[in-house]
Amino acid sequence: TWLLKDGTYSVTTGTAVRINCATTNVNGTASQPITLKAENERQAFISGDGLTPPFRVDNCAYWIFEGIRVKSADNSAGTVDGSVTSWQTSNNLTIRRMLVTHNNRYLNGSCFWFQNVSNSLAEENEVYSCHRNVFTLGQGQNNTIRRNYIHSRDYADIAGGYVSAYTSRGDGGFTCYPCSDNIFENNVAE
Repeated sequence: TWLLKDGTYSVTTGTAVRINCATTNVNGTASQPITLKAENERQAFISGDGLTPPFRVDNCAYWIFEGIRVKSADNSAGTVDGSVTSWQTSNNLTIRRMLVTHNNRYLNGSCFWFQNVSNSLAEENEVYSCHRNVFTLGQGQNNTIRRNYIHSRDYADIAGGYVSAYTSRGDGGFTCYPCSDNIFENNVAE
């Protein structure tokens, strides 16, 4: 278990979360998962600059993430991904009680972006001020998304930014494309 102490971790200071189990980190196992959690829930704050997701996990299996607060920012210089958290080519992840806000409205992004993620659980997370999509699953299967609360807080399009379908608020609360055999249960999207 890794405990994140209270405080701000940021992209600009090089302390954002970047976990890649194909290069610099290791995978857990079913009987011994690796846990990354806030010592005090939501007091470990990962702050982004809008240029890249401040919280990114790639190629990992059997990891647990708990109680971390993550926020990005609007940045017109962004060119790649406006997401706040990015979970890529991973499996058997557990993501719970995270507080995620403010994706970059200049780009197409999500607050939770899952790409090629399988057999994972996202539960009891809260998401606010999210433009475009909130929970987006791409090419994933056998995931469970449950008991999450999301509220766009009327996070409207920004002048010169990415144009969404509903310009005065967020678009999709839960988006699955293309993906299969996922369960979405007991979530609230406002």
